Amino acid sequence: MNIIFLLESIRSSLNQIKKYDEFTIFFSGLSYRKGTDVVLNIISALDKIQYFKARFIITYGAVVLPELLHELEKMQYKTRNINMEIYDFLSREKITEIISKSHILLFPSKLETWGRVVLESVSSGTPVIGFDIPGAMHDVVKRFGCGYAIKPFLTKTLLRKILDMYITYRTKPSYFLELQQICRKIGLMYDEEILFRKYISVLKSII
Repeated sequence: MNIIFLLESIRSSLNQIKKYDEFTIFFSGLSYRKGTDVVLNIISALDKIQYFKARFIITYGAVVLPELLHELEKMQYKTRNINMEIYDFLSREKITEIISKSHILLFPSKLETWGRVVLESVSSGTPVIGFDIPGAMHDVVKRFGCGYAIKPFLTKTLLRKILDMYITYRTKPSYFLELQQICRKIGLMYDEEILFRKYISVLKSII
């Protein structure tokens, strides 16, 4: 499905969706390229922090590395402060709904062609935390401040930024709400009509 069409079709409903009551982090993927190994380390470290309480929703599709799934499932039964939910398949609509209700999209990918889910997250008002790699992380998140784009591949820095976002959410809810609003405004920059006008402008400049 075209990303612009997708965003336009869900934008009005996204603005009406409330966040989950429990601080929720969303991650999608089950491969080294997507950063599942990083996520395993992050969850292990966060679970040892007594004051940190959160929900971690993880989804994956057809491409699965059995050893990573096994490690995730083992960790699911060991964590005390983190409620892990693992889903093997969710529809695109359901994923979009979960992203919009989550507080953070965790995007520790090591390589991406673009990162469509990042743009979906920003448009729904959900900040993104991940590595500063080419694509949406660099062009959207780093450029406009819709979360944190961290120097690759500093896992400890990634962990600190998650904690920063968690503390902000708990102690400065108005600031967190403002960040959500900034994300939505940036998402509007990718409105179909705006992009079409820019496209026409570029064409005119080269004709």
